[in-house]
Amino acid sequence: MSETDYIVLRKTPFRESSLIVSGISPEYGRLDFIMRGHSSGKKGKFSIAGLFRELHIEFKTKKEDLSGLLTAGKTELLENHDSIAENLPGYMGACELSPVLLTNVAAMVPVPETYQSLKLYLRSIQNGKAPEPYLSLVYLMFLHESGELPLQEGRAGDFLVHLLTEIANGNDIPDGIPESYWQKLREWRQVICRKMK
Repeated sequence: MSETDYIVLRKTPFRESSLIVSGISPEYGRLDFIMRGHSSGKKGKFSIAGLFRELHIEFKTKKEDLSGLLTAGKTELLENHDSIAENLPGYMGACELSPVLLTNVAAMVPVPETYQSLKLYLRSIQNGKAPEPYLSLVYLMFLHESGELPLQEGRAGDFLVHLLTEIANGNDIPDGIPESYWQKLREWRQVICRKMK
């Protein structure tokens, strides 16, 4: 039996009382689960697998390859982010980010730092904060963790690495960083991430 924490980035009803969910795990990268008996709309039934919720899932696999559809076993809700829908810009940012992560995060490739930055993003927008700079930091964290982030030489590059390390360690963005820095970072992120789909 394997287990992992997991953030749901897409869910699709399957037959009468099941869901297929896609999301990311810190240890295993992208995972897709079938969750039986989790109706998404039937009266009297409630699905624990809400969009953008963090779950702890137990699952069985007979092989080392986890790139196929897995069957979820015991599932526990760790954190729900249901109220992010009240922060429309933040919710739209999460909806923009989800297909990018599902397309670019591979199965069996750990992404603990990307996972941590996504959790920070969801918590921040749930608390009413603006999506930026948290949204840009998720994109940049994924590129950094993948070894594909082009870093500047000197203090600017060192500062960004320090910032990403703080977030990867579960810390929030430090206070006192000027808005002009975040504006430039967002513009740079949009340029380097434009080919990500």
